Amino acid sequence: MNIRSSAFVLVACSVFLAGCGGGGGTGSSGTDPITAERNGINAINSMLSDQTTINTGNLASANANFKTARSGAPNDRVANAGYAITLVALKSQTLLDLLGISTHRAPTNGMQSILQNRLASARFGFLGNAFPKLSATDIQPVDSNGRVKMIGLFSNAAPSRAYPTNPTYIQVYAALRDVSAALAEADTILSNESILPSDASPLSITDPSKTNSTVKIGTVEIRALRVAVQALESILDLLLAYNLGFDTTTYPYNKSFATTFGGSLNGAPILSSDYLPTGGFGKLNTDGHARMAAVPTMLVTAINTSLSGMTAYEARTGTGWILNPGSLTSSQISDFKSGANDAIFNLTHDQAVTLSGEANTLRIPEWFANAPANLVPLFPTIHYMSSQGFDSVSYESTDFSDLTFGGLWVSPIPGSHAIGSTSVNDTQTVLDVLGSLAASNAG
Repeated sequence: MNIRSSAFVLVACSVFLAGCGGGGGTGSSGTDPITAERNGINAINSMLSDQTTINTGNLASANANFKTARSGAPNDRVANAGYAITLVALKSQTLLDLLGISTHRAPTNGMQSILQNRLASARFGFLGNAFPKLSATDIQPVDSNGRVKMIGLFSNAAPSRAYPTNPTYIQVYAALRDVSAALAEADTILSNESILPSDASPLSITDPSKTNSTVKIGTVEIRALRVAVQALESILDLLLAYNLGFDTTTYPYNKSFATTFGGSLNGAPILSSDYLPTGGFGKLNTDGHARMAAVPTMLVTAINTSLSGMTAYEARTGTGWILNPGSLTSSQISDFKSGANDAIFNLTHDQAVTLSGEANTLRIPEWFANAPANLVPLFPTIHYMSSQGFDSVSYESTDFSDLTFGGLWVSPIPGSHAIGSTSVNDTQTVLDVLGSLAASNAG
């Protein structure tokens, strides 16, 4: 088992459980800290044993119990770990409920489909190949394409609600901010290991994989959980930095692209200001500058946490842990450390990069520290064309006004890295087409 799959077992029982059901909960906080802590642990074990009972109500009840336990014993290891775990799980579940995602499985699309393939890809997809793709050893845990994936915010399940009208952007934005605040609180708790389970004093919980009756949480698991929380914090900072909302009564997001832009077929180019929402869309929010500046900093913190977790893993003995010693070879550990250190360097220094034979410099620290105030001008002009009965929308390098993407690159990137095209039919909506066009830019 590699470190990524092992980490997911941990996250599954920590960011845990978000996404397996809805409905109300039972039970309430105990009247004293000892009873409350016992009730909280029993609730966790019950949900891990029968995942059909995982829902907002039960998570809220467990979280309230651990909160009561902490109020009476602020340094209690079980109470602090339980509170941090259930807090993140509860807020994640609340967000999934809002999006109408009730079934939790291994992350592949779900929220990514809702927010990226719909609106988000129309916003950021054109900029996709302006950013480097991280390798699987750069940031853990990631998928094979180097994208961070975390249980609790991603799911395979199709949503039962229709963003952006139900829920609205305002609702999703508020929920994301709520999750972001919860992650920050959990991160603060998890950073104080003196009040958390350790290898010397572990916490035993029901094994969610059912391989054993129980598994132990110690220093390695706590640090792996903190990596997950910090990675999610950086993702949410990125999502919350810019105004992504629009007026659904004026922007034709769900109208036929062919009908909306039919007047431009084989005619005038369509500017980004014409196909993207107007108003404040794409502009930095009030706290957007601070959130963007925090993204690489938090990622570096997460990577350093993962390195300290690996150090603890190398010193670990015994069995029965979520992350058992001996699962990784010395070569895998060495590769992990090397990749992590490379990622830290790349996030904190300008990088010399060769694109299609042309030398360039990627300026990640500077770009995030001075993020563009408005993303809309960075999007290309697009062309709606018809040839031999085949309709398509496309753009090429000359359709961008700034191929440095707001100073992300010192020099404009080669034209071959800024080309995209997608077919269009009469039934596709504006967002469908823009999302497909954005995704067509493979870089």
